[in-house]
Amino acid sequence: MNKKVTIFSIILIVIGIVGTIYFSISSVPYFTQTISNIEKSLDKEQVIYNKNISIENLDVKTKVSNIIIEKYEGHEVKVVKKGTSNYNIKEDGNKLSIVENENEYNYKISNNLEEFIENVINAFYYNNSQSLIIYVPNNINVNASTDYARLSIENNLLLDSVYYKTINGYISLPKGMKTLKNLDIKSNGHIYLSTEELIGIDNVNIESGGIEIYSAQNEIFVDDIEKFIPKTINITQNSNSSSNINIDTNIPIAKELNINAYNSSVYINIPSKNYNFSVDMKSISGINASNMLIDEHYRNDENLKELKGNLNKENLNNEEKYIINVKADNINLH
Repeated sequence: MNKKVTIFSIILIVIGIVGTIYFSISSVPYFTQTISNIEKSLDKEQVIYNKNISIENLDVKTKVSNIIIEKYEGHEVKVVKKGTSNYNIKEDGNKLSIVENENEYNYKISNNLEEFIENVINAFYYNNSQSLIIYVPNNINVNASTDYARLSIENNLLLDSVYYKTINGYISLPKGMKTLKNLDIKSNGHIYLSTEELIGIDNVNIESGGIEIYSAQNEIFVDDIEKFIPKTINITQNSNSSSNINIDTNIPIAKELNINAYNSSVYINIPSKNYNFSVDMKSISGINASNMLIDEHYRNDENLKELKGNLNKENLNNEEKYIINVKADNINLH
């Protein structure tokens, strides 16, 4: 529905520039049908690979095609595409590689308004409706890269590692318990992850323009969840970015959290009343920690730029300690 609204907005702008009100009214049914036909065409699934092979490593590289990886009940590895993109698929031992061909949309120039707008619709859908769905029967390591597309791993099918590199795409991981040693993400854009997506991962490394880690409203409940949070999470902000880093969770997100974001602000809202957080924080512009139960000289220091110690003195005797190291331009603790 949102795509249709966007397309109609583009159409009406163009019509407003080069057409008349009469043309707009008379042409709406035509464009509605054109959109419907293109949607049906791009929504068709086409199987482009189906083999009974055993793989441990999946390498996927796309430009505009979303990557969706799902568990398959059969014994085959099956690859399905939606849209007009084409792919090269190569087997190499226990690795399967899939690469989207360089196939940029050919923008046609037309003096006919209807043809021109039809080209606009086609171009919009080309950049927003390409998908590659990969069904695998066994657990695998994933190495994926996109330009502006999304990586979605729908089920707990991960073996040891996930590596994702993107210009400005998104990643979605299976929620709930999993066993994964390493998650590595590199992005020029913003990364969003819920605590549910991090459960069961040992080590997480993220380099991005900005990041938000949050607790979802209806989180999956896991007994003794603290036993399954990551051992380490390392967050490094890209040197050319000034986006913020936000941590807003109901549980600690790692045994040790390291954040390096000298160009921006870091906002941390964590349950310091319930857990023993030990912090080492350094800021260029200042640290706001007025709500923390820390030493008085820290709380009342308006020019606080370094903070080292426990966020809540009442939890000093808690056996489990969670470490947070932050370097940033500005730090806000809540």
